[in-house]
Amino acid sequence: PFFAWQIELTTRCPLLCSMCVKTAAGGWDRRDITFENFEKIVPYLSRVENVVLEGWGDPLMYPRIVDVVRRVRGQGAKPGFVCCGNGMSDEKMKAFIDGGLDFIGFSFSGGTAAVHNAIRVHSDFDKLRNTVGRFTGMIRAAGAGNPRVHIVYLMLKDNIHEIPRVLDIAHETGVERVNLINIIQVSNEAQDSQRVYTCGGGNPYREIIGEAREKARRLKIGLNVPFIEADEVDVCNENPLRNVYISSEGEVSPCVFLNPPVDSPLRRFYCGKEHSVEKVSFGNIFDRPFDDIWDSPSYRSFRERFAARKLKMREIFAALEEKRLVRDDRLPDPPEPCRSCHEMLGF
Repeated sequence: PFFAWQIELTTRCPLLCSMCVKTAAGGWDRRDITFENFEKIVPYLSRVENVVLEGWGDPLMYPRIVDVVRRVRGQGAKPGFVCCGNGMSDEKMKAFIDGGLDFIGFSFSGGTAAVHNAIRVHSDFDKLRNTVGRFTGMIRAAGAGNPRVHIVYLMLKDNIHEIPRVLDIAHETGVERVNLINIIQVSNEAQDSQRVYTCGGGNPYREIIGEAREKARRLKIGLNVPFIEADEVDVCNENPLRNVYISSEGEVSPCVFLNPPVDSPLRRFYCGKEHSVEKVSFGNIFDRPFDDIWDSPSYRSFRERFAARKLKMREIFAALEEKRLVRDDRLPDPPEPCRSCHEMLGF
């Protein structure tokens, strides 16, 4: 089975985050998937373990989000998403608990209102914190194991010093996991200047990350930390071998970063250098059977690049374990659109 399908319900979002491609690119295509078109995807979901109901917009803005969650759960898959928290009423919380939502993440970009609100424009830090606390309280009161609630924290130079405070917030609101993430799609010079990861030469934030790990351990909070120093990976976290991204228009892509709702080519900064990248779609699931798209020569060729990298990495590790000399320890190149993506460096 597939590990995860990421399905974009809407490209609309109430925020204007400084680190979003929407703020940098302009020409944002605001649209929702129709429920009738979503129903065309539903029969395939019995082959999928996890369904992430988000793309480049906020899923809480989708009018039938609760119905979508129920339809996904009805296929035996685990539905979930990350949101900004705006519009999360007690009524919706109850509906998500009753409807079988498996996980939900709330996006923070600061441990204080001043920092968070400056980065996530139109978000209210205090309201968001209260929303998270109400939701975890409602889950406990219902005696429900799900949804599992976590905090997503985008690390930037302007907010990395507030990670310890976010761990306190998680502890105070009953959240058991915090996922730190990097800015992957860097769309302009201002965003590039804010990334905390480095492509070489060490990293000045090691100590802060180390302190955060120790604090999370003391508070018994799970903390996921991405690389902040470049380390080439064979297959990125998006894992096109087992995962799929479907836009609100039905376009099937290997990952969310290859198909934002902006004009192609996409402006992208990679380790400080500007690139121009064409968006990628291998077909439209509203018009063609998914298996025809998945098995198309172009999509197969794309995935074979990653399969070859995975195989080569296994050969390298096997040689190291057996203390054999590796004549060529270079991995095959990833597909062309992925060569300027920070995920290939483990970020």
